[in-house]
Amino acid sequence: MQTEFYRKNTMEKISSQISYVWSIICVFLGAIDWNLIAVIVGIILSIGTFLTNRYYKRREDRRSELETRAKIKYYQRLQKINEDEYETKK
Repeated sequence: MQTEFYRKNTMEKISSQISYVWSIICVFLGAIDWNLIAVIVGIILSIGTFLTNRYYKRREDRRSELETRAKIKYYQRLQKINEDEYETKK
């Protein structure tokens, strides 16, 4: 008998809390201006796209810089080899 009282009392508490939470959600959803949400989502997606593009452009720039440095080193070695060959032929 006592456990039934606690179970009933607990169920009433839970159902009233769910009712309050659901009413708050309904009030919030009713007060929302969906145009404003669309604008905010658009701004967030635009910023995300910008940051993603910036990240990949930096990677591309870094890769290009490393490639250019490697080519410069290669041509410097090639020039030194050619100079050494020219000096040995003299």
